[in-house]
Amino acid sequence: MSFKILCIAIIFGLCTVGLLGLTLCRMFARRWCRPKRVFPSRGEDRYRLPYEAIKFLSRGVLIHGWFISAAQGMGRRPAVVLVHGWSSNAASMLPVASLLHRAGFHVLMYDARGHGLSGQNGPITVFKLA
Repeated sequence: MSFKILCIAIIFGLCTVGLLGLTLCRMFARRWCRPKRVFPSRGEDRYRLPYEAIKFLSRGVLIHGWFISAAQGMGRRPAVVLVHGWSSNAASMLPVASLLHRAGFHVLMYDARGHGLSGQNGPITVFKLA
């Protein structure tokens, strides 16, 4: 076997192993690194917050959320947007939303893409969540 053929075989083998490694990494990420979808439970009404269910599109994906208005008669008030963490949903932010509501803020909470009631388009990554 000539040296040239040996070099070509080694390069081909390294490329094959590299592609196999990338494929396995992608399969691992899609299977085990995706968020576990947690849906809001019925017990979340214990905070008794006056909310309005909202929906909006984000890059073609339907996002679900809640808007909690500040108490009536407080005039113009600032709004706070609450975003939950990985493998969670907007309901996990209700304790914070309750405090902000009592302090006179409007609160917007939503289920991030691929979480809670919101839709998804393909695998969810940290870049799509942000």
